[in-house]
Amino acid sequence: MPSDIVKSFAEKSGKSVQEVEALWNKAKEIVIEQGISEDDKSFYKILVGILKKMLKVETESATVTTASANVGDGQSGQYKKRFKHMFRRDEISKEK
Repeated sequence: MPSDIVKSFAEKSGKSVQEVEALWNKAKEIVIEQGISEDDKSFYKILVGILKKMLKVETESATVTTASANVGDGQSGQYKKRFKHMFRRDEISKEK
């Protein structure tokens, strides 16, 4: 049975639950390929940020993206560099 977050993103994006589940799995693969463990406290924040970018959806509350993931361990710049292809150009230029 799909999780509530997958159902929620399906509703917000207009895509089927199956489509969102497939994108969830792809986003999860991307995060793991970057060497981030599921045990890392920022894993799901980054995963959801990538999924939102894939679905092109925003939430009413503060958007969690890879740029704003609060990792709490001083590595936010590291994640920005790993996922800079996911950021808008103006965010990348601020980093330089």
